[in-house]
Amino acid sequence: MSRTPASKSANLPVILLWIASLAVGAVGYLVMTSSIAAQTDLYTTGSQDVGAMLTGQSGVTLGTTLIGVGVLGLLLALAVHAHNFALAQAQAALTLDDFDDFGADDNELVHSTITPEEAPAEAHVVEATEVVTAEAPAPVDEPAEAPATDEKPATPAS
Repeated sequence: MSRTPASKSANLPVILLWIASLAVGAVGYLVMTSSIAAQTDLYTTGSQDVGAMLTGQSGVTLGTTLIGVGVLGLLLALAVHAHNFALAQAQAALTLDDFDDFGADDNELVHSTITPEEAPAEAHVVEATEVVTAEAPAPVDEPAEAPATDEKPATPAS
């Protein structure tokens, strides 16, 4: 088993997710602030241009939507990192560590000079003194019969 740790390769899709999320959030912020500035300028001048007002409102809506998408992408990237971290921790728990907690003699071979014929027999024989007999079968209860009645079954015609 090698003692060198495995090299960690960069996860390109997650890096691209981080970059794209930050870029989309930044673009959304710029669109929103420029649209708010345009609306503020429109209101301070007292202009009656409805098209410019609707364009500003649409820009604010688009900008806040882009900010939301950027934040969602960042949360997704964080979730991927948390999943990868938990997966790495689970794999690390399963690997065999090389910690030597019993001394330096773990890898040494132990040879015994006793042959199997000379080894003491440690098998203990226990005799059973109690005899188990089969029990009598349990009585079977017969199902009780329903009492006979002269009543007719209820039908819609009766």
